[in-house]
Amino acid sequence: MTRRQFGFFVPVFALAWGGCSAPGSLSNREAGAVIERLWNNADVGLVLGHVTFVSAGPDTSKGRDSVREWPVYEAFARNGVLTVQNVRDLTGQFTGWNDFLALTQGDVRKTATVAATEHGKSKGTIKRVGDFDELWIKVASTKVESIAANDEDVVGTDKYRVVVGTHTYSVPDEMSAAFETARGWDHVPERRFKVLLKFDPIDKDWKMVTADIGKRSEDFHTNQVSQMLQSLKMGAR
Repeated sequence: MTRRQFGFFVPVFALAWGGCSAPGSLSNREAGAVIERLWNNADVGLVLGHVTFVSAGPDTSKGRDSVREWPVYEAFARNGVLTVQNVRDLTGQFTGWNDFLALTQGDVRKTATVAATEHGKSKGTIKRVGDFDELWIKVASTKVESIAANDEDVVGTDKYRVVVGTHTYSVPDEMSAAFETARGWDHVPERRFKVLLKFDPIDKDWKMVTADIGKRSEDFHTNQVSQMLQSLKMGAR
């Protein structure tokens, strides 16, 4: 899910990437600092309340999270961040037609009552998302290692930059197995990225629009940055 793919980064750069730039421009060093700051925020959102875990069509604003995230909830419960109670596995615990219909037509696999502990509240932030509260917490840490490209693109009066580089993604040992089970390749520590940034002239700061992330040794398997730029340029005509 997109809400968990980005949100990771406090810059320490050993490379000489240039000095400060004028407003609206961005040196390599500054680009790395912006991306780290944006990506080192809270990066995991855990739905609270009566949560439905589904195989398709998750919508956390309605209390429907992906069943692939179940190992992450279990790991946080073991670490004392959450309590997970009243767990029901609909794949093997039918109590009637309602369960059967939920499984076969609603893609429901599990249900559970999830609550944040006092320890969890002290480590994260509770936000209202749609009809449900979510506990947002920082897990992984990201560090930009190099910037390979940093190109300006102007659409109408808006300034954008496409930044390509490499970064590391580190998950604590106690969460490592859960992340690997839930997210597969997303758990790999050595990565490449392509990020689309937009300059906000009011805040005088760069905001992230979208990104492509992949294994360091492979080409990107998504094309979100190019597709977004194309869409923005078509809309500006």
